[in-house]
Amino acid sequence: MERVAQLLQAHDYRQALVRLWVLGSVGPRLNDWEQARGNDAALATATSQFLSDLEREIDPALDRIHASPLALVRALDDYVAATDARYNRASRGGREALARQENGNDYWLMPVTLQARRLAMLNRQVGNLGAWVRRHVVLPVKTANGLRVELSFSQSRVNEALADLWGKAHPELKVWIGHFEDGADVKWAHNGIKWRTTQVEPQDKRMESILATLSDADAAGAHVVVLPEFTLDLEHRRMLVKRLRTKPSSALILLVAGSFHEPAGDQAFNTAPVYNARGRTVLTHRKLRLFGDLEIGAEDVSVGDSIHVLATPVGCMTVLICKDFMDSHPSVESLLTEIPVEWVLVPSFGGESTIRAHKASAKALAQVKTGAHSVIAQTLNTAEPRNGPPQECVRGFGHAGGQRDPQPQVGEQGGAVTFGLAPQTPVVLSEAPRPSLKRVK
Repeated sequence: MERVAQLLQAHDYRQALVRLWVLGSVGPRLNDWEQARGNDAALATATSQFLSDLEREIDPALDRIHASPLALVRALDDYVAATDARYNRASRGGREALARQENGNDYWLMPVTLQARRLAMLNRQVGNLGAWVRRHVVLPVKTANGLRVELSFSQSRVNEALADLWGKAHPELKVWIGHFEDGADVKWAHNGIKWRTTQVEPQDKRMESILATLSDADAAGAHVVVLPEFTLDLEHRRMLVKRLRTKPSSALILLVAGSFHEPAGDQAFNTAPVYNARGRTVLTHRKLRLFGDLEIGAEDVSVGDSIHVLATPVGCMTVLICKDFMDSHPSVESLLTEIPVEWVLVPSFGGESTIRAHKASAKALAQVKTGAHSVIAQTLNTAEPRNGPPQECVRGFGHAGGQRDPQPQVGEQGGAVTFGLAPQTPVVLSEAPRPSLKRVK
């Protein structure tokens, strides 16, 4: 707490909030803070006093910090949210966030803007930091299982378009979830134990379907398009990029071009590229959890080592591929609670058990864990043995943060789902004189 007091004296309020987050991440310590917080009226009074001190650049005494750490957490959380325009607007200029070090580890402080976060059970319960830090999250630069967290900000047209959506009277994001029923299918190369995707055939038939999907999504006014795993090969990607560059969509902002096995030097990865409306790569995710095993055959690619977070005016987004989203392996099981984002876009390939697992993961994220919005675009694994015809549940779906039930699954040629962008209630500070934003580090 001595360090917290020093940071407040230096007016480094973001670093102080990160420090308190790191301290509160220790369960027994957070429990002690909650036991000592007093009743709601006492906590509200202490929070108001700390907020007044921050507005007037009065340094709180150390004994007050020790007595009411959760009140200070809430005051800092509100104050930084109200005064830090750069973070509240998701860095319109696209500047990189400053990683802040505490206890030898680096962290990013990111804003939470959507009300859906407040609807998740864990964010309303004691024993969880989300109940106290309501307007920010602190993301580690490296996860507990060693995955790197790559943070970038939306820029140029992407940032402007999403900011325009956010500024509407009733903001909403429309997502087209792709699905193909055109007879084209992925082909494989086997080495006896493992397999690797080579292409989708007939290529021209699938390309026709891709162009039809773009046309349908554009007609529906979709801002984001997510296509399933193993439905676009590398040649399709090249043709898609060419199409976007020569004939950009009027509504499109971001497109997740499925995922496919892609050579990279002497390795290969299952990659999912994200393009903007003009075909420029915004980010590329490499799959973290591979499909199959050595008895029935596994993906013949290397695993990725990072998760990408794109900070935008409508919240933080990430892309995960199939098992990354719903696997029980420790490396990914708690990934989206350790790295809580507002949006998860998932290209997938599988059967009925896969989509059931995705629905369970999406529901837990939406209602229990973080209040995240999930979008799953799935295609049928035609190589998987099955009894009888496939059911319709192999198609993709969307699940809105805070909601109990998913939205209806898309049709044979895909479909649009709409997510309301209900913002959190803005912080209203008093009319007391406040320090210059330049001093709010």
